[in-house]
Amino acid sequence: EADQNIRFPDQQDKIAFFEIPGNCTIQIFTEVGELIQLIEHIDGSGDEFWNLTTESNQVVTSGIYFAVIKDLDANEQTIKKFAIIR
Repeated sequence: EADQNIRFPDQQDKIAFFEIPGNCTIQIFTEVGELIQLIEHIDGSGDEFWNLTTESNQVVTSGIYFAVIKDLDANEQTIKKFAIIR
């Protein structure tokens, strides 16, 4: 869920993933299942940011997206659905 108190005024094209495992991958998929971005989060923190671009550095459009967060230590995964509105 988006927190209305969190804003990035200097970076409008940015999504934050908070409270994620410190050693994980985040795969971003379109609503039809196309993988558009893979983020390797291995810095040990619980936060990661995505600049809303694809692997080929194209800006994503409005739509429904899925984030598959795979915990590399516990071998578990969580799926989150979110919308981008431009």
